[in-house]
Amino acid sequence: MLSYCLERIKEIPGVRAWVEFPYPATGNDEGKFILSVASGTAQYVYWLYRSINTANLQVAISHLRSLGSRRGLKPLLITEYMSAPVMQELIERGIECMDAVGNMYFNNPPIYILIRGNRPSSHKRETSALTTAGVKVIYTLLCEPQILESGYREIASAAGVALGTANNVIHDLYRSGYLLRIRDGNYLIKDYGQLLSFWELGYAEKLRAKLSEGNFSPTGNRTFNELVPELIAGAERGNYLLGGELAAALCTDYLRPDSATLHVGEDYRRTVIDLRLQPDRLGKIKLLRVFGNINPWRDGPFNERLVHPLLIRAELLTEADDRLRETTELLLDKFIGSTAKDAVG
Repeated sequence: MLSYCLERIKEIPGVRAWVEFPYPATGNDEGKFILSVASGTAQYVYWLYRSINTANLQVAISHLRSLGSRRGLKPLLITEYMSAPVMQELIERGIECMDAVGNMYFNNPPIYILIRGNRPSSHKRETSALTTAGVKVIYTLLCEPQILESGYREIASAAGVALGTANNVIHDLYRSGYLLRIRDGNYLIKDYGQLLSFWELGYAEKLRAKLSEGNFSPTGNRTFNELVPELIAGAERGNYLLGGELAAALCTDYLRPDSATLHVGEDYRRTVIDLRLQPDRLGKIKLLRVFGNINPWRDGPFNERLVHPLLIRAELLTEADDRLRETTELLLDKFIGSTAKDAVG
């Protein structure tokens, strides 16, 4: 993908581009990208991601901004293909980008390039790791990295997927460089942060829509704030798990929540009746189905009333709301970072 993008730039008269790889732990997924014209050069930290679409775009933007801040350079998204709406959103949000078919946006004086309208000739077959079931397996590995020592059957059971699917996903992740193979034949996570980014984009792109039972609002004149005590009480009774903004507020004591996500079982309609909710496309109560058997935050401080911080953070990242950005970083530093330190091979 990166080589195709460089070839597209070579076709532009007077413009040169090359890459350096100052971040070896990330393989080729991150690196320094230099663009040069007669009047000067511009430097970026690039991030490769195969598939960008309207579903995972907000997550991608959040990752790019964090990456740029961490590396001290303007971020550059490199992908296989950007649709016209995706590219327009990136431009409006000030994110520079390019794809392998020749669409690109650079705005870093003295360089300004805007090329759009190119379309891909064909699409590659999706790997197992990029399916809905594959994203469930990745979540399982991130929650419990030690499960890689237990074999495919236990991974499949924890993720709620077929045994063959778990096998295929593990092998795809190994071939893609997300896992390392060790002498006893087992695997280790190579770079927890890279796999986390893959999970968060996959959650937004593939999994979330499959889990969604819709948005709801309280009946009558009740406000969201008035409903919060009932939402917490229902979680304490074991009716569902709390996620989204309300869960983030409870565990970080930082955010003033404006919405909540309830992770429900098959009988979710009982929750709708008990809380006196009504369907509302713009409602602030979102219902998502649980999957597998490790959705609860078992070792957290809330006695399994909340979903795992990975799910809380992934849900917040789907929102185009800058007020949530600091909270997602708090979740990463305070609760997810300790797992990452113990997981990487």
